Amino acid sequence: MIERQAIRIQVTPQNPVQYLACCGIFEIASRFDIAATSQWVVLPQPEFVVETIMAESSLVSCLVRTFTGWDHWNSVTVGYAQVVRFDVTFKLNEEHRTLTLDWWYETLNPEGEIKGKSAWKMYAGNQTCEDLSQKMVQAVKDTTTSSQLKTLSDLIELSQGMTGRFGFDPRSSRNALDAGFSANDLGRVIN
Repeated sequence: MIERQAIRIQVTPQNPVQYLACCGIFEIASRFDIAATSQWVVLPQPEFVVETIMAESSLVSCLVRTFTGWDHWNSVTVGYAQVVRFDVTFKLNEEHRTLTLDWWYETLNPEGEIKGKSAWKMYAGNQTCEDLSQKMVQAVKDTTTSSQLKTLSDLIELSQGMTGRFGFDPRSSRNALDAGFSANDLGRVIN
């Protein structure tokens, strides 16, 4: 029998980026280990715990490889060649799993064109989801190249400034609405 282990990720659960990152990590881990479980722990310090048969180092390698390689991202288009989703392929120990990213899909009309704003639209202006995703993959590649990533906590702590970005990263904003919480009320400074 393969022994389960607890992977502990040190996070600030009030930070929407870290919260969503943990949810994504669990989603990916559960694709490779259907019996994986997760929980939030508050004391003695906030952490997200994933119990799985996978080694943390293998999961870190899988995530870094996928999020730094545009060749893992397959865009699916409809209508006037608008990207409506990405099928992202993760590889872990010779196994492959595909995760579909399609949060804007709910707004398509019957012709496959994006007809309205989604509640989850995280980009604005003249940006496209494909262009923004390519830039984010490149930013992750630039950031991880010089980093020593041994744990998922190390990975979550990485930061890379971008001019175009998804609109939920509080490190790029100074106001409570964009941050998702009030830094003043929590006694935190956002850098």
